Amino acid sequence: MKRILVLLAAVLFSSAASAQLLLGVEGGLSVNSYSKDNGLDCNGWKVGAYVGYTFRSNWQIQTGIGYYGNRAGNISDWGDLADYARVEVCKNTLTIPLTVGYKIGGRFISVTPKVGLYAGFGHNAKAVSNASAEAASGKEIKFSKNDCGFLAGIDLAVWRLQLRAAYELGFVNLSKDYPGGKVRNGSFTLTLGFSLFR
Repeated sequence: MKRILVLLAAVLFSSAASAQLLLGVEGGLSVNSYSKDNGLDCNGWKVGAYVGYTFRSNWQIQTGIGYYGNRAGNISDWGDLADYARVEVCKNTLTIPLTVGYKIGGRFISVTPKVGLYAGFGHNAKAVSNASAEAASGKEIKFSKNDCGFLAGIDLAVWRLQLRAAYELGFVNLSKDYPGGKVRNGSFTLTLGFSLFR
């Protein structure tokens, strides 16, 4: 009987602990803008995993890992720089966010606004000219491999499903080669996640 009570207490404790734990996977849309002045954009997808913990006060801390695979072409708004009249932009990078949020609602439906920071690693974005051979076809603009910045977002949870919207604003000038000025990350993501615990 004593063993049964101990086992039951362990199960109840585990259930209570897991109810506070947030662990899941996500995937969805990524819209990236490197430069508002010159239309240097690339759109694509994001996949990742997240983990967090909600305290009894409803404050939540969350981190995870995400991978961006973005690509766009036909960038033409680069002023009178004929060498870069048509450009293909690619972005593939790994990011790690750290956010603090506040959960509003119950266990079945909740909304969690959050703010924090992110770090990007292995960033291998590049811009390659698709102009004619006479206009320096294939000229490449290199980007920095590392990035960091501010993150703000909101999660809408219904049961174990999470609709997650976030915006990243980078602090780093990612390309000193870019002729149109500073290049900073500005990524909007809209993903659908599935949590293992709820």
